[in-house]
Amino acid sequence: STSRRASYGFFAHRSSKRPALPTMVEEAGRDGVGTAALPSVDVWSFNLRTEFQETTDGDDGWSRRRAGVAELIRGRRPALVCCQEATAAMLSFLEGCLAENGYKWVGVSRSTDRPDETAGFLFDRERLELLEHKAAWLGPPGTKDGVPGWDAALPRTMEMALFRLLGKGQHRPLYLRAVNTHLDHVGVEARQQSASQLAAAMQKWALEGPDVAQVLCGDFNSPKDGNEVYRVLSDRGTGLRDAARGSRLRKLGVRSTIHKFRGDGFAEARGDGTVDLSGVGPVGAAADAQPDSRHIDWIFWRDARELELRPDSYEVITDRLANGRYPSDHFPIAASFSFVMRPAKPPASKL
Repeated sequence: STSRRASYGFFAHRSSKRPALPTMVEEAGRDGVGTAALPSVDVWSFNLRTEFQETTDGDDGWSRRRAGVAELIRGRRPALVCCQEATAAMLSFLEGCLAENGYKWVGVSRSTDRPDETAGFLFDRERLELLEHKAAWLGPPGTKDGVPGWDAALPRTMEMALFRLLGKGQHRPLYLRAVNTHLDHVGVEARQQSASQLAAAMQKWALEGPDVAQVLCGDFNSPKDGNEVYRVLSDRGTGLRDAARGSRLRKLGVRSTIHKFRGDGFAEARGDGTVDLSGVGPVGAAADAQPDSRHIDWIFWRDARELELRPDSYEVITDRLANGRYPSDHFPIAASFSFVMRPAKPPASKL
């Protein structure tokens, strides 16, 4: 794949290969009657740690980790990986390693004058067909593409990919819209304003495609509790819900999803730049109110009009590479969603 700028519309992708079938699930509707089997989907959010820090990272440099990252993905086989800090070269390497497993990538450089990091996607074509993809830069109206918005240190984007789920048991096509982002590590205002921009975009897409379920993934460079970014995105009015806190089964297990290659031993009160991990932010919530209060990598979901996404499980993946080191300086997070059709509403009484 090649990185393509998508400022003026969507890009279409068509798979020439008829995919195999995904894992199927059977769910009970709210009325207790089993629904038709529908595909399930595993979604990851994974900050890969950029190749641009190869020298600084030493033994944890991308060239020393990349084969292990590919093996981690091959072993767990997520349908969709929303990647942060991944360049075109990094994603191309992973695609090459995973081509036999059906994986492809799409992404757009956040800088318009050079190859840079993306908020791109690595997806399994045997379970997902990519229909549309585009990127938008985060910033106030009038901000040029590739330019930092507000007080951000770097240009930041949100990328959107629209997929059709592949599998049996579908009385009609099922669609999933994935939005991926990486908020700035320095600009406090930029993170807050970007949250509002993301929430507005998700609501706009929900109105334009009411039959499309949505997920929002990313490195938000913000802890959950006591933070305006999380408050904005999790507000009831957005329709977004946190997969970590709404899942039936949870494996959180770590103090923070950023760990700077130290794993469970990372206990600092700060991440990169101005990222405060102390758990006390501008809205004054108590530190460690919930086990994931310091997590900065999140997955949200939003139901469609007649389709529910049910987060059956959520996991912070703490697997190590074969050499005992970590795949990245962030733990990847994974949510497994079941698709369930809402029960039909009874017709209104004529009496």
